[in-house]
Amino acid sequence: MFTPERIATEMINFYKTATFNACNSMALFQEQAEKIYTTMVEQGLNAQKEGMKLWQGCLENNKKTRDEFNKMMGESFDRAQEFFAPGKAA
Repeated sequence: MFTPERIATEMINFYKTATFNACNSMALFQEQAEKIYTTMVEQGLNAQKEGMKLWQGCLENNKKTRDEFNKMMGESFDRAQEFFAPGKAA
């Protein structure tokens, strides 16, 4: 039997899965774009070293921000799941 708590938990699980799937898809797209751009910069002749340093800084910042977002979303979903946990006193 579906209780309101179980329905809420199932909805949260669905949204959590959908959100992380979307984030992972965007991450894969970004990683492919990074590889393409890195190859272009490595094969270019003008300002290779400075361009690579700038590019590496952008990549590190992008990955750090993406990881922080995923961590924040995971914590938020965990808190929502705890709130709607079956058997939790209201």
